[in-house]
Amino acid sequence: IKSIIDYPIFGIGLGNWKVFSIKTESQEYDEYQIPYHVHNDYLEVAAEIGIIGMILFYGIYIYLLIMYTKFFRKPKIPDSDKIFAITLVLGLIVYLIDSFLNFPFTRPVMQIPNLFLIGLSISCHLTLLHS
Repeated sequence: IKSIIDYPIFGIGLGNWKVFSIKTESQEYDEYQIPYHVHNDYLEVAAEIGIIGMILFYGIYIYLLIMYTKFFRKPKIPDSDKIFAITLVLGLIVYLIDSFLNFPFTRPVMQIPNLFLIGLSISCHLTLLHS
């Protein structure tokens, strides 16, 4: 949080968390071990690329939230489409919660299903717009 406050616009630089943490935390501890990650992915992205970068980086989720809000406000949606959309939304929510508690950003095994859900969500939304 200190690095976000000190460098709110541009952050400390992508991938520089380990270097920054040595400067700030090594003075407080005698036997300091370099942390691999910040507390969660959101804080790490905000610390490294700033708040504007974080908003742009996670903007896809804001877009998806708006998209699904519009989708569920439509008056006549077939039940099969609702169930499919709810499944996609739940998958995205699980990923977002996981990235708050763990570090899936660094695990490609977690990124592939996430990107699949994002792509499928956008594809379905565009299909519904043009039909």
